[in-house]
Amino acid sequence: MAARPFVPLRDCERLTILQSMRVLLVSALIGLCLGVDAAVYKIVNPDGTVSFSDRPQAGAEELDLGNVQTISSPTPVESIEPVEHDAPPDYDIFEVVSPKNDETLRDNGGVVKIRLTIEPRLFRDHTISISMDGKELGGGGRSDGITLQNVDRGTHVVHATIVGKNSEQVSSTLPITFHLHRASVLSSP
Repeated sequence: MAARPFVPLRDCERLTILQSMRVLLVSALIGLCLGVDAAVYKIVNPDGTVSFSDRPQAGAEELDLGNVQTISSPTPVESIEPVEHDAPPDYDIFEVVSPKNDETLRDNGGVVKIRLTIEPRLFRDHTISISMDGKELGGGGRSDGITLQNVDRGTHVVHATIVGKNSEQVSSTLPITFHLHRASVLSSP
């Protein structure tokens, strides 16, 4: 039998073959993914406690989980944890970010959220003292904010101070003035 001569493929034939190979590859990958299935087993221990495993054991009951919904974990929020430093601390940013200066808030419950920005994070031996109208609202904390309830209507001044381990003032924010409006029902005489 004589050998067949080599005949080059035309571009359209080459494209058809590539598309067929791509469909075959995707189908194979989907088939592999569908074949992955993990079983979960429920085990009741002699003391009555229940545990779960992915490996079958004597007396284990296989659970039918159906379609399991999965979600990705949210990005962790950076906390205001203390940081160890050898050099004397300097804060690049320490300010009241909420409410804004001269902002008017409207809340009939008198709810005011005070939020601070601190950079770098609060040093280990330091605490934060937040004051409103010259009165401390809860000093000695490490939180970067506070939510106040039932604040009287009117104009208020807020500022915060970072206090060191020997009760010395390390840093202070500029005072922020805000105005709180609350609805009023005046009774008729």
